[in-house]
Amino acid sequence: MKAAVKDANILIDLAEADLLGLWFKLDIEMHVSLPDASAYQLAQTLGAILLSGDRTLRNAATKSGVEVRGVLWVLDSLVQKKLLPAVEAAARLHRLMTGQSFLPPVECAKRLGRWEGKDSR
Repeated sequence: MKAAVKDANILIDLAEADLLGLWFKLDIEMHVSLPDASAYQLAQTLGAILLSGDRTLRNAATKSGVEVRGVLWVLDSLVQKKLLPAVEAAARLHRLMTGQSFLPPVECAKRLGRWEGKDSR
């Protein structure tokens, strides 16, 4: 049997009802990212932050109470912990912005301003 799953919401609902494990035993060919569903389940089980750039997954997870972060949070953390110099974080963010990433332009501009020394905040 095949199932076309529009987004991860159905899988999140199954996880919340503790049915996700049984769902996978149905041996249904799904057209949704198994890693997305697995990451949500793991974050929920561990009470961990879900790291994802997928808008649908982020929205559904947030709605169900799972804290969600993305690549901007990772860059912020690396700079804050002094593991990555701010100027290098800015260069990496520029690289992400010119690639296939869909990052929020306003949030990117804020960080670039700080990291490139254009903003004193």
